[in-house]
Amino acid sequence: MTGMELGTQVELEVLKAALTAGVFMGIIYDLFKIVRLTINRRVVIFLCDFLYVLMFCAVFFVLSLAQTDSVRFYLAFGMLAAAVIWCNTLGRLLVFIVTRITGAAARIISYPVVALLYKIKSLMSKMFVKNKPNFEK
Repeated sequence: MTGMELGTQVELEVLKAALTAGVFMGIIYDLFKIVRLTINRRVVIFLCDFLYVLMFCAVFFVLSLAQTDSVRFYLAFGMLAAAVIWCNTLGRLLVFIVTRITGAAARIISYPVVALLYKIKSLMSKMFVKNKPNFEK
């Protein structure tokens, strides 16, 4: 075997590590997706996507160079396939459950704050807004 060739058993072990890393990258993508859905701003969406791409590339290169001392693109395809499978199966369920929980928690937490702000608004309007004069006398 030359320096670029690995045995089949070693390549399967490396592919298994890539698939595992892909699942973890899918979980990280879903966490970023929850942040994007919770805070729906273009800047947040861009930052989440940018950070995910940087993390995916870093994990790919570290995994590739640590396992085989060279870049092997079947590892990228394995990571990508595992991440896509995760996001389209269990990831959807995870995101659905977490967004429902965070949405309910946000409503529960925000209700007293909104009620307090409404009372302050009505108090301020009573203090500073003149009543309409009654010309019907």
